[in-house]
Amino acid sequence: MATTDAASILDVFFIKETFKYYPKKYNIEELLDKTKDGIIQRDRFVEMCMTNASEGMYSSISEDGRDHSDDSDTKTVTIQRLKKQKLSSKTTPMITIKKVGNKKGHLRVVAFDPKYEIFRFFYIWDLPRNHLQFSVENNSKYINGTSGIELKCFSDLAKYRKNA
Repeated sequence: MATTDAASILDVFFIKETFKYYPKKYNIEELLDKTKDGIIQRDRFVEMCMTNASEGMYSSISEDGRDHSDDSDTKTVTIQRLKKQKLSSKTTPMITIKKVGNKKGHLRVVAFDPKYEIFRFFYIWDLPRNHLQFSVENNSKYINGTSGIELKCFSDLAKYRKNA
């Protein structure tokens, strides 16, 4: 799978954020060089880190509709700034995830905000039929506990489990 230079630059942020949870021992600089070259697949890397950070709560299985044995799926996204109104210059930071209808369980979302170079972490349990899109700026149901929750860090996201 080809990776553009711009995408591989963003991938470096994801690798740096999750590297300490990677189950195998690699030299971080060598791994970052491979990431910049587009050789490392960030989604799979983050899935493996998520499983390891869960401390045995689930294992990696990477099947259609789920990445983990608890039926959850990990997604990495970049927060985009979108205009709500055509004539306005104001933008809203949004997360968009396409094709969530085939997911068997909940989503663990690792979102990078390139404007501020920070990560945000979301656990979403009430998925729409097709595409998921929400603002990270307002009181979205995917943040406030109605359909999802924002967590403080990667390890909290990895260990979070919604009570039935």
